[in-house]
Amino acid sequence: GIFLTSYTSGGGVETGSLVRLVGDNVVAEGTLSADKFVVGRGINLLRNTNFSQGLSGWGKGGTGAVGPNTTLSLRAAGQPWAALNEPTLLLEQDSDDTNGLSVAEARMVYADGSSSQLAVAVEPGVWYEASAQLSTHRCAGDVQIKFFDEDGVYLSDGLSDELVDQLGSSKRPSTWPRMWVKQQAPANAAFAQMQARKKGTLSGDRSLLF
Repeated sequence: GIFLTSYTSGGGVETGSLVRLVGDNVVAEGTLSADKFVVGRGINLLRNTNFSQGLSGWGKGGTGAVGPNTTLSLRAAGQPWAALNEPTLLLEQDSDDTNGLSVAEARMVYADGSSSQLAVAVEPGVWYEASAQLSTHRCAGDVQIKFFDEDGVYLSDGLSDELVDQLGSSKRPSTWPRMWVKQQAPANAAFAQMQARKKGTLSGDRSLLF
């Protein structure tokens, strides 16, 4: 699965009573307030992450020679490298180029059907995390969060570790390695974009990232 979520944390030390509460998600009134803890919002900020609406909300970008030689598509449910009941996203490079990269990027979709790379609205100072389970075939891949101001000007980004040539199970995408990145939105941040990035072909003349 592919996710982009956020959480906030508070600081400072205060005196008062302490109550020990046990549970998966506990918010208590009284002497303990939520800003004493890391609080997860528990929601995915991206849309259509199970691809039930096809490629709506997703687009392809790229640089160098790799970008234009890569296509974005879906591998149908029940096929190799897809789940039994859900498709997977596929970046397929039909060349041996190593210069540049290609990306599958989450996008905001407007009522008129147009879309924007400014996928979700964010708040400065808030921490955001993104993750995706990847399968890399003769290539390397990672996950990136990019931040933009209200005019769409790029500000900063964060990158996950790189997954290099690791196929994983052809029948169970849920077991693939999850690449994860956490980044704080900078001052003046208004929007964020999440990308799954595919690097160039490492061997042969074709490479794939699911």
